[in-house]
Formats: sequence, C-alpha cells, structure tokens
Amino acid sequence: MHNAPTVTYPVGRSSFQAWSLGLLMGLEVLTLVAWGASVDTLRWWHGVVWAGLVITALVLLRSWWRTPASQLAWDGTAWHLTAAHNAWAVQPQLIFDLQTVMLVQLSGSCPAWGRWLWLERAFAPNFWLALRRALHNPRQPVTQALVAPDEPHPGTFS
Repeated sequence: MHNAPTVTYPVGRSSFQAWSLGLLMGLEVLTLVAWGASVDTLRWWHGVVWAGLVITALVLLRSWWRTPASQLAWDGTAWHLTAAHNAWAVQPQLIFDLQTVMLVQLSGSCPAWGRWLWLERAFAPNFWLALRRALHNPRQPVTQALVAPDEPHPGTFS
C-alpha cells in the first residue's frame, strides 16, 4: 500500500455550509408559518418558538462567520491544524464525502471552532485530490511481529 502524499489544505468559511444552514432555516420558517396558519389563535408559546428559531439562526450564523482561516496539514505521519501561529495535533475522521465537499470531525487538542470542518474543493482545487487521498488513507502502520525461525508462526498449530 502506498502512503498518502503530504498535503497542506486551507480551511475557512464554507459556502456549502452557509447554503445548507440557510436552506435548513428557510424550511424551519416555512414549518412555523404553516403551524401558525393551522391554529385559530396564536399563543405566547408560538412567540417562544419563533424566538428560539431566531436565536438558533443567529448562533449558527455567528459560528460560521467567526470560522478563522486555518490550514489542515498531513505531514506523512500526523495531522495538524494550524491557525494564527498556533498548531494543534488532531485526528480527522471523515464523516461524509460529496466529491467536492467533505465534512471532517477532528479529535485531539484542537479549539472548539475546529471540531467540525467543512472542506471544499474550491478552497484549493490543485490540492483537493491529495487531501482526499490523505483523508481516505487508513494511516495505520502495518507492523509484523518478528518470529524466530525455530518457533511456529502465531496462529498455526504444531
């Protein structure tokens, strides 16, 4: 098996994430409008639900807007997330891959904003395939136990 190439990929605000959140919020608004139209009188809890929707939308928008420019790097042995002269060792887990957009969950010592990353081909098209290869690479070194010639191989019966 060949090793994945080293790659440094820019990370920033994802337009796919913005459009997805906008679509989700739009569907929620339509649902609440239909719910409001289906009742005879609006009650106080309808306002609470609308306020909850607005607060949720503002929190999501703020989170998306404050995503700092950073870089996700694979050096051939480990992954690192770098932003504003800080670097964190991370372990990415590919959640889904839509060919031009990937959602990656990071574990390790990364900051809260870096726990989930939307990676887009548009960020750096020339490095996209190298990034995908590195993320799909299992990165598990294959080690083989050394067995003395006079000992049976593990898993065999003598």
